[in-house]
Amino acid sequence: MEKSNIGELENRALEIGKKYKNADKPTKIEVGKIMLGKRRKFKKKKAYRYYQYL
Repeated sequence: MEKSNIGELENRALEIGKKYKNADKPTKIEVGKIMLGKRRKFKKKKAYRYYQYL
């Protein structure tokens, strides 16, 4: 990735952070649900459960 692109992403993240800080409670809750929803979707099952049934 190019350096200019990284700087652009950092600035974008800071902008979003400022907006989030000033947001009202319902907006923060919605953002949290979206973030956690994506995280849960890609969670893998534990490996030890697989070996338990071999």
